[in-house]
Amino acid sequence: MRLPNYLMWPNGTFCYAALWLLAGLVALGIAGNMLQLSVLFNVYFVFGSIAVMLAVAWLGMLPAMLVGFVAGLYTYIFWENPVTVVVFVLEAMVVSLLYHYKIKNLIVASLIFWVVVAAP
Repeated sequence: MRLPNYLMWPNGTFCYAALWLLAGLVALGIAGNMLQLSVLFNVYFVFGSIAVMLAVAWLGMLPAMLVGFVAGLYTYIFWENPVTVVVFVLEAMVVSLLYHYKIKNLIVASLIFWVVVAAP
């Protein structure tokens, strides 16, 4: 089985740095969702998407979807609403596809996701 290049050192040995980065981004995503900012009575800003965007840029689509899924699980437990998990995973997938193939700006790709896919 051939490993992705970002998991390998130049001499061909396995690199654990990507796994540590993935674990750190999962923890950052959960912490970002714990730090919620109340805007209105039942409307909150959560900051777990920051970790998802970093995973999109640094690790790729599948690790970003994993970060989004685990970070979204906290909001599912807290709000008892499975839609947040779906939105986090869908955001990771759509933004990753836009970022890696069309638009080379994470902010613009995320804005397109929220305006076109998530808002309607």
